[in-house]
Amino acid sequence: MRILILTILLIKPVYAQSFLVFGDSGYHEDFQKKKEIDGVSLEDWKAEAIEDGDVLGGKAILPPLAKGNIPGLFIEKSGAPYVGRAMANYCKRTKCDFAIVLGDNIYPNGAEPDNRNKERFHKMLYLPWKNIQRNNRDFRFYAALGNHDWKISKELEYAEAMVRKRNSLRGARDQITYMARKDNRWVFNPSSDNQKRKTYYKFTRGEADFFVIDTDRILAAMLVQDDDEPKKYKPPEAPETIRELYYQMRWLKKSLEDSKAKWKIVYGHHTLWSVGGTKHYQAMALRNAILKRLCQYADMYIAGHEHDLEFHMEPCGKGPVLPLIVSGAASKMRSVGLSNTSKMLIKTQRETFRFAKGMTWGFAHISFINNKAQVNFLSVDKKGRSKLVYKATLKKRLP
Repeated sequence: MRILILTILLIKPVYAQSFLVFGDSGYHEDFQKKKEIDGVSLEDWKAEAIEDGDVLGGKAILPPLAKGNIPGLFIEKSGAPYVGRAMANYCKRTKCDFAIVLGDNIYPNGAEPDNRNKERFHKMLYLPWKNIQRNNRDFRFYAALGNHDWKISKELEYAEAMVRKRNSLRGARDQITYMARKDNRWVFNPSSDNQKRKTYYKFTRGEADFFVIDTDRILAAMLVQDDDEPKKYKPPEAPETIRELYYQMRWLKKSLEDSKAKWKIVYGHHTLWSVGGTKHYQAMALRNAILKRLCQYADMYIAGHEHDLEFHMEPCGKGPVLPLIVSGAASKMRSVGLSNTSKMLIKTQRETFRFAKGMTWGFAHISFINNKAQVNFLSVDKKGRSKLVYKATLKKRLP
């Protein structure tokens, strides 16, 4: 009997690092525009779903709804409390050393100059995740920034163009300042290499180096087609964004080249491939900016932005395929495979597409086991219960 027990212990896999992966977690019903908080009629919700193609079996597919401020009207329900509960319970039975957070941490405009940031941070960055922290006092959240985190900063840039250099980070900086506090367990830019004003950074956990990029600032410097109106292009936002792009790309290339870590993980907010149907041209532009470096140096790329769960494999030319993970369903959900655009993307991306799950809240969990990575995608229901919907075992792609 002792020999049998010893044998079982010996063959049990040793997880070097295991971590949660979630994004787009910052949607909260109390912090939307007044029109949205007031709510929309159920008929209008259904009409919009039908217009977007979110129809199955002749019925409009809607996200969970909550009561708006006006009786009889409804607002989309946030999934963050349910995802937080599901992750806390999941981590009671599965190893979770930390979490990587994929941006859009604060909807809809990021931290705002409205004297509500203390309440905003408490409800979006603390309450949903407090039970995860209780389970593990050393648990940390390593965050990236998304387009919504940047929104008020961009508005301030335009409104205060004459003093842009001084104020360009103001809205985003308020969030970063909060995350820098040691008492809340969020981490942003923990390096000591004189990157105080940078919104991209690197950190190390165990045998893995993580490279957190600011994809919104990358796309801000590029000519990007409009996903709603493909004949239109969004030009670079300001001359200095081009300079920022150069510095960030130089940092990413050198940091990846210099890394001696066994695993090299790059993550940011925007996707490289997705099939939700609303981010196609942004993904195309981002591939033009960073894919070459990722194929050359990285073991995987992780993103949010699409409010669903997805898994893709980028061919990388003649090199080993690059795993692409999308986990952007921590507070909002979006359909996959219902609209004509989404169906078309699934069909045309056969070479890269492996899995997608829409109209659900959810998260992912990744474990490194020797030279393999185990990736689990989990959906979350309205009772805060998680369910495994897809898993992939990946071999380390680079020597």
